[in-house]
Amino acid sequence: MKNLTRIFCAILIIFSVVNTTNAQNKSADKKAAKIAHVTKLLNEQSYIFKANFANPSRGGSRSLTSDYDLTVSKDTIVAYLPYFGRAYMADYNSNDGGIKFTVTNFTYKVTISKNGNRDIFITFPKK
Repeated sequence: MKNLTRIFCAILIIFSVVNTTNAQNKSADKKAAKIAHVTKLLNEQSYIFKANFANPSRGGSRSLTSDYDLTVSKDTIVAYLPYFGRAYMADYNSNDGGIKFTVTNFTYKVTISKNGNRDIFITFPKK
């Protein structure tokens, strides 16, 4: 009876190890597929960045309650981003707030940092 119990415990341990290893492989495959998809979108310049958190230079970090975004395509960038600071000249009849612009003349560069993160540099020519 003791041998049967030991065999049963050994079989349970083997199955749990095999099942855990299989689950880790599936998780790694999903993560690799997601990284490949995001890399493809960044390199093709076809994505929408949704801002939901801000780190202003003064004050603490803030969660954003409005729907701010940055739409990037091959030939155009459309931005609606938050603004933190003092406006000396503002349209007082407007309730919109934030920074809004559309640009067609820009350079776009994606680099991979040492830790594997993607850094995106978008520069606009000086007038």
